[in-house]
Amino acid sequence: MTSLPSASRATAGETLSAWLQTAFEKAFGEAARGTCLRVQPATDPAFGDFQCNDAMALAKTLRLPPRTIAARIVEALETTDAPATAAVAGPGFINLAVSPAWLAGQLAALSADPRLGLPDSGRGRTIIIDYSSPNVAKPMHIGHIRSTIIGNALHRLYQALGFTVVADNHLGDWGTQFGILILGFRTFADPGRLRDAPIEELERVYKESYARTTEDPAWLDACRAELVKLQQGDPENRALWRQFIDLSLREFSRIYDRLGVAFDLYRGESYYNDQLAATVALLEARGLARESEGALVVPLEDEGMPVCIVRKSDGGFNYATTDIA
Repeated sequence: MTSLPSASRATAGETLSAWLQTAFEKAFGEAARGTCLRVQPATDPAFGDFQCNDAMALAKTLRLPPRTIAARIVEALETTDAPATAAVAGPGFINLAVSPAWLAGQLAALSADPRLGLPDSGRGRTIIIDYSSPNVAKPMHIGHIRSTIIGNALHRLYQALGFTVVADNHLGDWGTQFGILILGFRTFADPGRLRDAPIEELERVYKESYARTTEDPAWLDACRAELVKLQQGDPENRALWRQFIDLSLREFSRIYDRLGVAFDLYRGESYYNDQLAATVALLEARGLARESEGALVVPLEDEGMPVCIVRKSDGGFNYATTDIA
């Protein structure tokens, strides 16, 4: 019985193509070398399930009428446990009707296959997918949900193909906003609200603190100072920052659980913090960075771009530094 290879299960079209190809080579010998017959879905179900039109193009090469070529192929077909019945139609088309017995056998083989016929093309290979990436201390918005759904769909597809998939959630857990949030939290946080609706309270605190930075330069400077302390490892600021992350992950996990999504890594921007000073030092050592108005910058004028600040005048680092690291 003509069957599908188990290691890399062929489609019905591929199996029928191979069946016709064997008959073609049997009927025409050396003249068939270098030519592969193609099968495609029938244009009209009344003519069968699949069809092969290649006899038309072979007429010039074989110097025979297309219908004669098609008839000789059909006559040479192996009919024992054949996957289909074949008939010549019109000027040289080969119409194929899939055998119910063959189709039932393929379905039985698929049902017995633990992978249900899926190719195992990813075996021994690893792929990392970075998706979702919400911001700490803020509720997820539709963009994060979209990324989560698309990313997890890709995760499942690659996993089904045998890949080892590493799901990485690159959290927005570092940056200027945490200086604003830390100072705001110490000044404006309501313990009751924080207990009942932590993310909403952290967002409220951030908005109130941010609004003040636009009106009070001294407040903005104080926020920047808190950020530098955080980046330099101040224990109190690190403890608050860790609390913000824990509260946020608790809320994110509630949503992920509803969606059936899980991650292998939560490797946010803060993961690279310990590498930032060394990264800047490397840029300096290679002559790529220079001081400008107290900050350290990489000039990019030759590339038609503005300078890239890699260390601010207050000693703090920014997103560009994290990206480079």
